[in-house]
Amino acid sequence: MESMKHLTFAMYGLIFVFYVPLLFWVQKRKLERRGQKYFFKGVVSILEACIDDEGCVPQINLLYKRLSEHYSTITKSYRSSVELLEELIVHLDTLDEKQFELKFDISPPKEKRQRIVNVHGLMKTKNPYSSLSSKEANLLMVLTGAIENKNAELGNNTVSQVADEFEILESNLRKQTKNNTVSFLISVVSVILTVFFGVVSFIQFLSS
Repeated sequence: MESMKHLTFAMYGLIFVFYVPLLFWVQKRKLERRGQKYFFKGVVSILEACIDDEGCVPQINLLYKRLSEHYSTITKSYRSSVELLEELIVHLDTLDEKQFELKFDISPPKEKRQRIVNVHGLMKTKNPYSSLSSKEANLLMVLTGAIENKNAELGNNTVSQVADEFEILESNLRKQTKNNTVSFLISVVSVILTVFFGVVSFIQFLSS
């Protein structure tokens, strides 16, 4: 009887370990989706109010900045307003009207797609490295300046630094892959044990 109590306690512990992180993940996705929805709505409103594509750029950047203050999960998934615009274009091209409305609670602005593409192009031209970290963007800007000024020494030094950054990035990706594999295995084991202890508890209940 005492052993069964320990098993039941262990079962609840495993359920807690497995489902609490899952609930946090679901909440994070929910907030991110809400931020996307407000960004897409804001972009449509800006395009309707502003005829000039050039004039839309600072307004969309401001929209991204203010939304990221309320929905910090956006900045973790999308480093800039450029990436969120790309996300909008992808959804317009891949989702039908009902899917888009169900996902973002607005009608897909198909008629504004070309303007969204134009604004995205303007933003990439103004800041081509907006999707990178500040360190990576600075390195590429220095490298571009070295090429334009034909400064071979500066260019070679910068290329060496870029290579170092690539090595760090590759190392981090390998570590992340290993961590994801371990997390997946732990989740599978947790589910199996949860089901097992659930069956044991059910049998205990029937036999009591």
